[in-house]
Formats: sequence, structure tokens, C-alpha cells
Amino acid sequence: MLKELIGIKFSEMNNCHIEEIMAFDKINISKKVVFVTKDYKIESQIIFRDSLGKYNISDDTTLFNSYFDLLGFLNTGKLIQK
Repeated sequence: MLKELIGIKFSEMNNCHIEEIMAFDKINISKKVVFVTKDYKIESQIIFRDSLGKYNISDDTTLFNSYFDLLGFLNTGKLIQK
């Protein structure tokens, strides 16, 4: 039950590799999101268009609202890219 209430986030930052992104996507929690710099074809991704091709997101803390609705995600579990 607790895992249905929790939302977790991961970002393509600090020189993370595709292996970490894929491992995060496999975590058995329904409300998860990974901010990425390109399309990895995974369900939990939100692409930061300002970071396309840069291999690193410089600031996910202040920019995430530009790309998806956090409250909608936490309430419904649905990831919708803006």
C-alpha cells in the first residue's frame, strides 16, 4: 500500500549512464518519473527538451514544471509531457 502513495524521481544528471536509467525504469513503483535528455523509449521518461543532446540535465529542480504536471502525476499516476 505504501508504495502506491509514493512518487519517486530520477534525472539524467551527474554523468549517469543508460544502465542507471534503465534500472530506475524497472523499479516496481507505479509513480516514478525519470527526466532525460533524449528518447530512451521507456514508460517513466519525461524529456527535457532544453537539454536534448547534452547528455546531462543541469537543473531539474527549477525546470521540471516546464515539462510535466507534478500534482496531476501524484494524484493520478499518469505522466503527461507538456
